[in-house]
Amino acid sequence: MKTIIKAIFRKFIILSLLVSLLFWGVISFCVAYVIAYEDEILMMEHSGSTGEDFSQWAENITSSPDFKTTKLAYAHFAMSVYLRKLEKLSQAKKELQTALKYADISPFLHIQLADLNIELQDIRGAENECNKAQKLDDKNPDVYFLLGRINLIRDKKEDAKRNFEKAVELEPDYLNAQINLADIAFKANDYKSAIN
Repeated sequence: MKTIIKAIFRKFIILSLLVSLLFWGVISFCVAYVIAYEDEILMMEHSGSTGEDFSQWAENITSSPDFKTTKLAYAHFAMSVYLRKLEKLSQAKKELQTALKYADISPFLHIQLADLNIELQDIRGAENECNKAQKLDDKNPDVYFLLGRINLIRDKKEDAKRNFEKAVELEPDYLNAQINLADIAFKANDYKSAIN
């Protein structure tokens, strides 16, 4: 009886090993195919071509320094989002800082780091990142919203109000800024403004 069980067990292990090798082989092939397909689409978008003959510029786009640094910045940003979901905030901050080494001209990344700094209670760091983002894009409502949050933390209600108003001016449907404005007005017993 034991030999039968051993034989069945051996066949089961060999079968499961073959199935797993086949599974991972198919997965790696699919991933390679998707990456190659995305690179081809990217080259077509940048060359304006839909056929096989890409311009010299389009053929070299994936090897250009700008493309590589953008990919690295995005990879570190994606890792920071993942780590933030896992509530590993200090590691997420390091990933965002690394992303900014590759894309320091991105107001979006500065805003993300400012928001994370607020969560980490690094208010000075958050304000520095907001100021950098504001220099890069002074029409971004998220910058003013975060500056408003920073002002509220520092108990500077008038400055907070001014920043939230600027966020709403730039984006009239900015709900979180409107909620904060209503809250400030309500706490100041300005019920008419709060209702508006």
